[in-house]
Amino acid sequence: MKIPIIEIPKNVAYIDIISPILREIEREQYKEAQNAIHLQNQVNQWIIQGKDFQTITTKISKLLDISVITLDKEFNIMSSFVPIGSGFAMESIHQFISKEYLALSKEQLVTIVWAEENQMIHIHPIKVKGRVYGFTVAVETAVQQKISSLIMESISTGLGLLYSQTLFIQDATNKMKKDLLDDWLSQEEVNSDVFLERSKKLSWSIFEKSGIGILSCSGLDVNVENILQVIRSYFQQKGNQSLTFIYGEKIVFFLQSRKSYQEYYRAFFEELYDSSLADAYKDVHISLSPSTNQLIKDGRFFYEELTSTIHVQKKLDMLPKVLFLNEVPIFSAQFLNKDKRLLRKMDDLLAPLIQYDEKNNSDLLETLGYLLFSKDFNELPEKLNIHKNTLNYRKNRIKDLLPNDPFVSPYRISYELAFLIKKISL
Repeated sequence: MKIPIIEIPKNVAYIDIISPILREIEREQYKEAQNAIHLQNQVNQWIIQGKDFQTITTKISKLLDISVITLDKEFNIMSSFVPIGSGFAMESIHQFISKEYLALSKEQLVTIVWAEENQMIHIHPIKVKGRVYGFTVAVETAVQQKISSLIMESISTGLGLLYSQTLFIQDATNKMKKDLLDDWLSQEEVNSDVFLERSKKLSWSIFEKSGIGILSCSGLDVNVENILQVIRSYFQQKGNQSLTFIYGEKIVFFLQSRKSYQEYYRAFFEELYDSSLADAYKDVHISLSPSTNQLIKDGRFFYEELTSTIHVQKKLDMLPKVLFLNEVPIFSAQFLNKDKRLLRKMDDLLAPLIQYDEKNNSDLLETLGYLLFSKDFNELPEKLNIHKNTLNYRKNRIKDLLPNDPFVSPYRISYELAFLIKKISL
């Protein structure tokens, strides 16, 4: 390493050399602070004007002539603006996040800077009172050198205020929604007029809605908010203006009127499940009401039946993911849980299989359920992870053990009902 040595003449005071340097440093620091304050004031002004994340992100990007991206706490992109010709690729962020996930997840995180193909990428937490709401990503060319820690702090502080304000409004709105639904579903005095008056405050347009639905998703790692965002994006993509919101641990739909209502929504939700939910979430169940012209009046009763149907779907994994109430009314029938004499009779029908399974540690009862309720026999070996010959053996063994063939009329319906009641009562 070569270090230049500068010889200072004896008649030159050291202070005469260092003072201009310090003044220049102070000037640059003052300029940087002024720029940060100006940016902070601009962001605050945009927030006061009611600008959203995307608008503010775009304005910051244009003001500083850099690329700006905001991410939520799960590193999903909330807003972004990348100037044309910047040469920045979003993949760079995803790759870095994958590599540095643990470091980025720490609450005490400060700005991280890394170089990527002649670009400097800065990522800074969006914080309010120590709580991380997301991240600001700023990208500049290596020669720009515009972004300092003060600038990043100013951007993130402003966005943090916007984020916390947005969440506060969302929380208040969600509470109003929950209160309305609680009252509607549990109190007779919430009539159509009362419901409509309160729903207007939530910007709910109920007049074009003709059905109600529930989506339930089980599992320890399930984030209902994330699922709701996926669903809303899908509805928007399809041009469907149904209302979607979280109620408890479920997602509730007020479904927009459509021609051929059931055919439309069956295809709609099956595609939603297959394209957006099946790979990420295994225990998804969707129950939908038939169409009605009196949703506010009928919705209360529909909701009770939908909840019962979802309960059955969770118990019977072999059922379709999407079910309509009017197609399976027995799933919401009250006698399934109340008629004890019927329960005993139905239990007796399955007793030979139950006893055989207990003695031999086998799964004939469960296999019977799949054989009775699955649409396609040919798909069952893969679903049950067994060979086709094994499935045929089990089917024949079931017929041998039971007094009547459960796969032919008039006995099939009794065994279907018996299996259904058995599962619900577990």
